[in-house]
Amino acid sequence: MTEYSLFLDNTGENILGNTENKKEINSLYLFNLYYYYYNRGYSNLIITEITNLLVLVFMVFFMIFLVQCVDFKELIDYNTNENISLSHFVNLNNFWHLKHNVFVIISLIVFLGYVIIQLISIYASSKKFWKIRKIYREDLEITTEDLDNLTWNDVSNKIIKYYCEPNLNSYTLALKIMTKENLMISVYDELDKLNKDSLKFNKYPLTKLLEWNFMFCFINPLINRNREIDSKVKIEKKKYYEKVQSNINRIFVLNLLFMPLLLIFMVLYLILQYGEQFYNNPNLIVNRQWSIKSFWKLRYYNELPHSYNSRLDKSGLILKEYGKQFPSRLTETISKFIMFILGSFFLILLLLTFLNENLLINLNITDNKPILWYMGILGGVLTIIKSLIYKNVLYDPEKIMKKLSENIDLKEEWVNDCRNKKIKDKIMKFFPLRAVLLLQECYYLVLTPYILWFILKKEAVIICDYLINSLITHHSINGFINKNSLFVNYNQIKENHKTEKSFDNFQKNYPDWNMSSFLYTQESIYPNNNNIHTQNNNISNSSSNLNSNLNSNLNSIINDNQETTDIFLNRF
Repeated sequence: MTEYSLFLDNTGENILGNTENKKEINSLYLFNLYYYYYNRGYSNLIITEITNLLVLVFMVFFMIFLVQCVDFKELIDYNTNENISLSHFVNLNNFWHLKHNVFVIISLIVFLGYVIIQLISIYASSKKFWKIRKIYREDLEITTEDLDNLTWNDVSNKIIKYYCEPNLNSYTLALKIMTKENLMISVYDELDKLNKDSLKFNKYPLTKLLEWNFMFCFINPLINRNREIDSKVKIEKKKYYEKVQSNINRIFVLNLLFMPLLLIFMVLYLILQYGEQFYNNPNLIVNRQWSIKSFWKLRYYNELPHSYNSRLDKSGLILKEYGKQFPSRLTETISKFIMFILGSFFLILLLLTFLNENLLINLNITDNKPILWYMGILGGVLTIIKSLIYKNVLYDPEKIMKKLSENIDLKEEWVNDCRNKKIKDKIMKFFPLRAVLLLQECYYLVLTPYILWFILKKEAVIICDYLINSLITHHSINGFINKNSLFVNYNQIKENHKTEKSFDNFQKNYPDWNMSSFLYTQESIYPNNNNIHTQNNNISNSSSNLNSNLNSNLNSIINDNQETTDIFLNRF
């Protein structure tokens, strides 16, 4: 399941959203425009969907082939040196003999049902994005070839220019597209802080399956057919609670029933996906990548995927360099010793094969284990050990940490104490070993039903209350949004550190967006806030020409009623 699931978003009767009137531009419609850009056009988007389905089909039939047709017992017991045909161990006639294998029959029925649903989804997607393609070509005058050369800023400027909507700009576009994602960011930004002692859900690693379950149970019930937050959710809280509980009950049963199938499928997929990579490049085992939980914790509000992925890629390279600043001399010494011993054996075996190439497969060092087998094992081990030895590392953690803090938001004490190994361990938790993440995916797949029933079900009220209380009305956009994603209210921006960093990042990515330059000129609102005044001078000098009467009127409104101020700023 990808982050941008077409199937989950195809809930409206009008697959493009209500866009018959150019002035009514809802979140689903803009999301589809962005999704089209993100996948670089119609052909690539549909081919990607078809390819993903074909990979699934191959996986299922390959699993049936291994279970039904391959005699693993004979393969394992085979110990003679005589040549033998593969057909001796494989019988294709057994492929459809499923009478005595109930598990395979049930799995196949479920799979066929899923394939039918996905085919319907792909068909609906093809119709939907064909219309989006037409909009890009005729209305925005952007061809598929142009998408490879245009940035999202270029595309969004064309969208804004074409629709001429007064409240449509880079900020409101991102706000509409990121409706669901902003809620998830908020959950991993604030919920664990508000309920450190009582909330257990955030203490568990987040896997792909658990992420999807959480979105299905808690986020989707808040979203209407136009991919916007339901305007009645605060009035009908009880209905939302009941929907969440119902979703948890249903998804728990499904996870429990299909857990064996999912586990087998997951293990097989990981072997096929990463087995060849690890075999040809064993040092990938000690490579690191961002965990799913860090993916949400480090993401800024209103940050679109193309910007975020670019920022994470840069940060990952820097974080690898930071990890090398703490080499273990003991580990290096032991690794060099092991490399010397194993390298000596590997060299002797290699020389033997040069002297007589027949020895490569015909000379057994131990029972039924020829030189070729040992050379493969030794080569892989040497590659892994070699990756543990860092060469020519310039020790300057402060410089690397400074570069890292420019890309991701880190605690100030971490930056100031970056030479501390305990701090290093805390930072590297965001970027664990890939092998560890793969094992977590399998292990917590088994635990997912337990987490759903005994953790999420008990904490559902806390999570629901937080999500509902985090909503605020944005008068000029689309009703409710997450309050931390609001960028036109100084009080809200300064109250939350993540919101402030998100705002700064948004300004960096969209320098043409100048709505904030008006807000930053309100010195009388924040007479003691030197940071805002300084930031204002850096962002825009044009704000100095604002009419002084407007300032005095605004100050008057603020002194009378703070709530009125928020409404004014939002509408502006």
